[in-house]
Amino acid sequence: MRLHPVISPYILAAAAIAAVVCALVMFARDRRSMLIRILTLLQIICITILALIIGLRPQRRQIGANVQLKNL
Repeated sequence: MRLHPVISPYILAAAAIAAVVCALVMFARDRRSMLIRILTLLQIICITILALIIGLRPQRRQIGANVQLKNL
């Protein structure tokens, strides 16, 4: 598997860390019930991880693939 990041992986990692820190601050300041706070925190962390994976653009190498080029 190869990675072709959209932007530098360091910038992606910094953005992911900033998002998680913001989520933790929101978790600490929120006054709703603990269950809702935990679910919200987990949701934000999952979204952050998925966005990080999308930003890294993982690609699988496939040799000998048949590709059709069509005229538009």
